Amino acid sequence: MLYIKHLTVFCVCVGFFLIPFNFAHASDADMLDFLPEDEEISGWLRDGDPMLATDLDALTMLINGAAPFYLERGVVEVLFQDYVNDSDVFLTLEIYRTQSKEQARSVYTNIYAENPEAVENLGHEARLMSGLIGAYLLEFWQKTFFIRLTITEKSEYSREAVVNFANHVSNQISQHE
Repeated sequence: MLYIKHLTVFCVCVGFFLIPFNFAHASDADMLDFLPEDEEISGWLRDGDPMLATDLDALTMLINGAAPFYLERGVVEVLFQDYVNDSDVFLTLEIYRTQSKEQARSVYTNIYAENPEAVENLGHEARLMSGLIGAYLLEFWQKTFFIRLTITEKSEYSREAVVNFANHVSNQISQHE
């Protein structure tokens, strides 16, 4: 009896540490394929491992209190990947998979964007926000995906980099679905 009790406690503890991020199952391969590899975009390397959330607990770990907003709009998977260049400029790529195109559009249209600049020829609809202090934020939706990219520097180089990343992801989505 004591053995079963200790085994149960052990399993619960191990399970607690395994729940927060559900990494790369076979069905998740497409989303991982959207991520640029090291130097695929010149000068940029992955900073850490990708983080994949496929349930409420994991999503809450990634985006804290915003999880209900995304879940209410049909988000079923979220993939985050950070990148860094040799000047210590950081870029975060977030990919949200929904169950339908309408839901992806709903995520995009229901996020407040102050004075966005339309970005042509990117996804179904795209916008760049330059009003942030020291950062650019680019968002777009395409097929069943909502994508957000944030870069931690405001320069023409950073603006071009965030658009290059977005174009890469958009092209990968076009090829895989």
